[in-house]
Amino acid sequence: MSRAEKALTVLAVFLAVLVLAGGGAAAALLPDPRAKLACAGLALAGFAAGCAGWGASRAQVRAMARKLEKVLQQAWAGKAPDPAAFTGETITDRLGAQAARLADAVQSEAQRSEAAREQLQATVSDLAHQLRAPVANLALYTDTLAAGGMPPEKQAEFLKVLQGQTEKLEFLMDALVKTGRLETGAIRMQPRLLELAPTLERAAALARPLAAAKGLELAVECPEGLAVCHDPKWTAEAVFNLLDNAVKYTRAGSVRLAAERWELFTRISVQDTGPGFDARHAAQLFGRFYREPAAQSTEGMGLGLYIVRQIAQQQGGYTQARTRPGGAMFSIFLPSGEPGAGERYQN
Repeated sequence: MSRAEKALTVLAVFLAVLVLAGGGAAAALLPDPRAKLACAGLALAGFAAGCAGWGASRAQVRAMARKLEKVLQQAWAGKAPDPAAFTGETITDRLGAQAARLADAVQSEAQRSEAAREQLQATVSDLAHQLRAPVANLALYTDTLAAGGMPPEKQAEFLKVLQGQTEKLEFLMDALVKTGRLETGAIRMQPRLLELAPTLERAAALARPLAAAKGLELAVECPEGLAVCHDPKWTAEAVFNLLDNAVKYTRAGSVRLAAERWELFTRISVQDTGPGFDARHAAQLFGRFYREPAAQSTEGMGLGLYIVRQIAQQQGGYTQARTRPGGAMFSIFLPSGEPGAGERYQN
């Protein structure tokens, strides 16, 4: 090979490496999965061209190109190539395995993007459903009041309804903002080892007027000196949500708030004497906007238990729902040890 040919060969390899590196970097940075594959294809094509310049035979280059083209076509069609098909030690097999792994990663990312899109659509649909009734009521009662000719006592009744619907919207907006901030990590829990009794009493103090209005007994049981790693503000809110839920669905009897230390976790439970729930729906109760079919007639948004789960999980804990004849029990489990212990136990 002449000196000029060697120089051209080195230049070809250099350009191939540049194309491969540039295409690979672009594939990693571009957000669109198909754009990633296009850049990856450009990178592999450039490398194949470089191999041709290095001195590989035309037959070898054609075989390499056909194999890599097949990998990219499969990925483009939504079929993840099998890296196990490239088990040899040749440059073709190594590049093919890398291309197959890249295609598999791109397909996984595309699936995650589709799942996120579906979740967003479901959230928008749920939100529209929750807003439809109060907004329609506000429009109806406002138009009726604007028409005039209504006795003062009827006006007062309509204004009371309008106030109730406005409060419902305010509650929904507050819950949605809180939910979004918890999901995105804008709200950070600050768990620390503290006595649990003051936190439970703080939640119970907010729930007692609601229980008294329905003639329900609210009892709190917490061992003296029980210290648990928790964020007192947000844990109190989660416990209040459980108490509010129990009072809402209990017509007569009592609501019991209790804490019990286990080996790794401490259980905070709220037990009521209400109708309970269908055990088949237990896994769905802590879902966003979920409301059991039997509870549709009771006022609610389906966000309270979801917020409870978010608060528990951000402190390394988890939630649980159980039903039995004569009532239901909802529980929050928080790590009994130092901050971060729950994450280690769950991993």
